[in-house]
Amino acid sequence: MTSPQVPENIRYLIQTYPKFSTILTGSRRLKRLREEYWSALYGLGTSIPVTVLDTESARSVVTQPVQDKLTFSNEAIERVIEVTARHPYLMQCLCNRVFDYAVQTKSRSITLGIVNDAAHGLVRDNEHFASLWDYAGLGPETGRQRRQLILLLCALSFKQGTHISFGTLHEQLAQAGVDVDDGALDADLAYLRELELIDFVGEIGAGQYHLAIPLMADWIEQQRDSDVVMSHARAEAEEENG
Repeated sequence: MTSPQVPENIRYLIQTYPKFSTILTGSRRLKRLREEYWSALYGLGTSIPVTVLDTESARSVVTQPVQDKLTFSNEAIERVIEVTARHPYLMQCLCNRVFDYAVQTKSRSITLGIVNDAAHGLVRDNEHFASLWDYAGLGPETGRQRRQLILLLCALSFKQGTHISFGTLHEQLAQAGVDVDDGALDADLAYLRELELIDFVGEIGAGQYHLAIPLMADWIEQQRDSDVVMSHARAEAEEENG
């Protein structure tokens, strides 16, 4: 944590010295930054969104850095792409683990099993998923625990191989003792989609939601107690409703 004056000082440097430049990176969207600590820097530069890669670029991220060193089976490549949902940061994290394994075992052939083992290790001790979970609980002041419960419900649905509709999600929240009106739930889902934690498929009015990153479903299953998450969301709802 730094002084609230720091962003103002950085803004002064940018505006005063032509040779001084900055790159502001992170998981928060710029429109959120306007309302938060870094708002003094909003509007000073060019926004370059870094989102999921196209499939061919994702394959290149897996294979090109280790070309002539490691050989990935087609199944291994597709598995990396599948579990990371083509998010470049997660792909790099997973491929780094695969590379470390190859160095330790002096192996040049990467199989599906190796990728699965590396993915399991990534879920176990990578802090990125905890940060994503925390982001789900940020945003608007109300409904912070509820948004984490929504993420949990989407993860449970993902594990069952199904998607979840707006109506079903509304019903599941009610069953957990968390009453929410349609407008607030829609805002929650929009926030989670903005963070690329959930996706919407289908047409408006008849579409369904699902967890965007398969590895996140594994992390939630291993690291979060569903009863505790529901209890926190229920207590929050009771407090907000007076």
